[in-house]
Amino acid sequence: THMNTQEKPLTLQELASALQLHPVTMQRKVRNQEIPYHYIGGTQRFYLSEVMAHTLVTPKQETKGETE
Repeated sequence: THMNTQEKPLTLQELASALQLHPVTMQRKVRNQEIPYHYIGGTQRFYLSEVMAHTLVTPKQETKGETE
């Protein structure tokens, strides 16, 4: 469930344009579950704020130091 009800859901084409990426790149990211999406009216829709927040937060590899 999306929190910001003021934000307009975008189509894949609109999202690709907003991010200045090729639509095929966006399709790959959806297929690989790299970006969040919602089904609205049976079609995929994207919220720019969610996509931006998701792509900016990347999990960091933790290196565990030895403690003795």
